[in-house]
Amino acid sequence: MFPDADTISAVAELGPLGVLALFIVVVGALGWGLLNLVRHQVIPLVTNHVEHMETAYAKMADAMTEHNTLTRSMRATTRNTLLILETQTALLRELKENTIDA
Repeated sequence: MFPDADTISAVAELGPLGVLALFIVVVGALGWGLLNLVRHQVIPLVTNHVEHMETAYAKMADAMTEHNTLTRSMRATTRNTLLILETQTALLRELKENTIDA
């Protein structure tokens, strides 16, 4: 895990510019690895998530449209049922009046 004494001695012999160059190389390698990680792992993951969300929102919009259509149909059925009940009540009253009078 930790560098041994020979590695530390070798780095110390590089001098300030050598240590700076080594630092730039190490940071560059880490940056390159991070860039590859983002390019090959994060971007496809985000793209997949966005596509999944677009599909889910499209399905939800379709479901809401269908629900709205069904709600309108139920409202029309309820109005028709009310009209039928009102007509039936009126006919029963008329029948009752005509039966009593006869």
